[in-house]
Amino acid sequence: MGLDVGSVLSDTFRMLGRRFWPMLGLWAIFLVVQIVALFVMGGAIGVSGMMAGGPESMGAGMIVLVVVFYLIFFMINFAQSASLSHMASSLHDPGLGDSLNAGMRSAPTLLGVTVLFMIAYFVVTIPLAMIVALLARAAGGITVLLVLALIPLAIYVTCRLILINQVVSIERIGNPITAITRSWTLTSNNVLPIFAILVIFGIGSLVLLGVVAAPLFAAVSNAAPGTVPGFAAVGIFSIFGMFIVFVVLGLAWAAVGSAIHAALAGHVDRDSIDAFA
Repeated sequence: MGLDVGSVLSDTFRMLGRRFWPMLGLWAIFLVVQIVALFVMGGAIGVSGMMAGGPESMGAGMIVLVVVFYLIFFMINFAQSASLSHMASSLHDPGLGDSLNAGMRSAPTLLGVTVLFMIAYFVVTIPLAMIVALLARAAGGITVLLVLALIPLAIYVTCRLILINQVVSIERIGNPITAITRSWTLTSNNVLPIFAILVIFGIGSLVLLGVVAAPLFAAVSNAAPGTVPGFAAVGIFSIFGMFIVFVVLGLAWAAVGSAIHAALAGHVDRDSIDAFA
């Protein structure tokens, strides 16, 4: 199925406008969960350190706690991302609880996908680094060309795997390998329009951030000792504005991914692909 850039952008802003507040609610819920997890894990590490006579006395125990902390942090972020994608999809009309459950259900699968990507990264980069090192000794120019050639390859792979979040959360695919192959299948012959959408959204995001940050940069360049109060007010306004923009952009990027998925998937055949039921 061919991807129409204009239709995807239109669907993105339509769904973002229609479901902005539920998406913002999901974002806020997971923010609270992150804060609570931070305090709980920080307290656990602190208490364990005191009981052991200091963090340096914990040894492997400290390493385990830190690994668990980061694992929980990543799982919460995976769940947040999946829940936002689920809510932003035009293929269904979920409630807040539905998307919240979809996010939590999807987190283990997305963790499995990440582990597979890490394995693939090391499998590919270690031999590639050895080849680059050998070529660097023979001819430095060839090495530069090889590195430059990897950029379009990375863009291509990114465009082909961009829908993993959506196929896991919306199509309820629980197998990490199946999720990867499903995204690869959906994006077939659509790399260029997907790349165009990402470029348009990326430029728009940078412009929006620049507009909000412009007063701060102007205040910094024109700051004088007698204008410190004004500079502080502008700085606070810009920082708060950038925070709002980052939140909105996070929701928008979730919406554009779901819009691409909706355009390519067309519908969700749960009877054939539901791996969580």
